[in-house]
Amino acid sequence: MAVYAQLEQHCRRHPDRMALTVGRQRLNYGQLWRRCQQARDRINQLPLDRVSRDFELPEHARLTAICLGNHHRFVELFLTASAAPNVVAVLDPGLPAGVLQSVLQRLKPDLLILPEQRHPLYALARELGITVDCMDHPEHEVPESASLSVVPVQSAHQDDQPFLIGLTSGTTSMPKAFIRSRRSWRESLEHSQQVFSLHADMTTLAPGSMTQGIALFALLESLNAGAEFVTDGDFNVITLARRLAEGHIRRLVVVPTMIAALAVYAQNKPLQFPAVIQVVSAGAKFERHHWQQCQQLFPAANIFEYYGASELSFVSVNPLTPGNIDHAIDTVGHAFPGVEISIRDQHGHELPDGQSGQVYLRSPLICQGYLWHDETATFQQNQWGATVGDLGYLQDGRLTIVGRAGGMVVSRGHNIYLSEVERALKATGLIAEAVVLGIKDAYAGQRLVAIVQPLLDRPLTTDDLKHACRPHIGRHKIPQEIYRLQHWPLTVSGKIARKTLELWIQQHHAALQRL
Repeated sequence: MAVYAQLEQHCRRHPDRMALTVGRQRLNYGQLWRRCQQARDRINQLPLDRVSRDFELPEHARLTAICLGNHHRFVELFLTASAAPNVVAVLDPGLPAGVLQSVLQRLKPDLLILPEQRHPLYALARELGITVDCMDHPEHEVPESASLSVVPVQSAHQDDQPFLIGLTSGTTSMPKAFIRSRRSWRESLEHSQQVFSLHADMTTLAPGSMTQGIALFALLESLNAGAEFVTDGDFNVITLARRLAEGHIRRLVVVPTMIAALAVYAQNKPLQFPAVIQVVSAGAKFERHHWQQCQQLFPAANIFEYYGASELSFVSVNPLTPGNIDHAIDTVGHAFPGVEISIRDQHGHELPDGQSGQVYLRSPLICQGYLWHDETATFQQNQWGATVGDLGYLQDGRLTIVGRAGGMVVSRGHNIYLSEVERALKATGLIAEAVVLGIKDAYAGQRLVAIVQPLLDRPLTTDDLKHACRPHIGRHKIPQEIYRLQHWPLTVSGKIARKTLELWIQQHHAALQRL
């Protein structure tokens, strides 16, 4: 991987410059590079016996699966395991044990890396004959010093070879495994450095798990630029506020719910973080109230939103300024460099500006496909380009997403996009955040249920919220059942856990209060 070669260059030029902070563990570029060398030697010692898999690896490649989360050893192991010609698979330790075991049986890696021997994957891996390294074992302690060696320049033919297997959630319990080429991430890094003006003095903080695409890419962006990357464990708003208050974070990469949580935490506190000069949001729509919260929290920051997907990488980018906020905030911006966007109907015909259809793109950044067949997969490639099934329209080059794949429900005979209802609720200015779900119903087919987080400084009634929605959506789209809560259940990446909310509604969970 190109970042691995860049890392060696940064080590030679600036070995004492800070590279990485994971919790309390801090490493400079010299220390990180020495750790990578030790990991490289370990992976190169693995036998090259061909394992029988349902997918092909490059010649002489070894497949390493890492299931560590935000363990302080994750970075060195990921960088080394993904260096040419090898391939790395990143497993989310937050997945149910049974799902992880099914994934392991399909991947059959040459090496599995776990935090400890008590991990539920350990016994299965040994049964399958997979080599396992546990980070709590004394033999995996890192020596104090190691010599440096020159990394060979990757040849052009390696560009189209795979280096990363990632897992993306789907509608089934079995995650989809997508595979990315070296070229796709190399070009993503080149374009992102151009778009976000990354440089070595821009320390980046990305809360949440490095197993998730947003934080993982932010890590590689930082190391590629020779900057410092900072992260902690699972998202915690108090930890985030403390990190920002230290004053050395210059760039923050988040999902919008983290901004909302920080704003709620900062209420009635004189909290501002003027050292932050850039905020990058992804993973969900960045709304007007998020913009207003950023203006309060980060008065010196340039704000960017980008839209993408695990399978597509970057699709569009939306720089938000006081001058463009009114016409830009409802969109996800213009096409990312190197990406061509088109909107097409069900027959593949390209649609004119302002007309909604399926979002297609031609891009060198997209993945190479899935490793195993999944009938529910939304990612498709055909003569019109690639799509994940999202619906939207273009207007003067700006893309607006009107519905995510699988985000439409039929309620009382009406086709309703949940994202449209969520936007309408947020546009009222009465709430901090909203999630709308389609719950199975014998009469309506699916009934609309909204869960909202009210602003702390004002009372809220159902009638107030429904009345305030009417200028934005039709009556048939206004949820009849509305709950309030103060603290959202979150995934390891900091996004709102929608499946948990569905379960809470079914269980009449005490955290939900009928409005």
